[in-house]
Amino acid sequence: MRRAQRDIDLRPDRYTHYYMNEFPLRYHAGMDPRRWGPGERLVFEPYTKEVFEETFKWIADHGIFADSGMGGGRYEDAVLSAAP
Repeated sequence: MRRAQRDIDLRPDRYTHYYMNEFPLRYHAGMDPRRWGPGERLVFEPYTKEVFEETFKWIADHGIFADSGMGGGRYEDAVLSAAP
């Protein structure tokens, strides 16, 4: 998984076209994967509760999800952790 994430980080242009498979064919004609970023990523460093709360506050302060809500803001509900 680390190697795959590294490859995507280094050359996202080689992989973003696969994202089109997640959309119905009727949308493909209007899509340009060359403009897409790498998307979600796997993070192998610890994501502490403190960092989560700081990030959550920053997003709230900037009104990024003001219209749609931001969820409960609970670290325990937002973080998925895998055993090393």
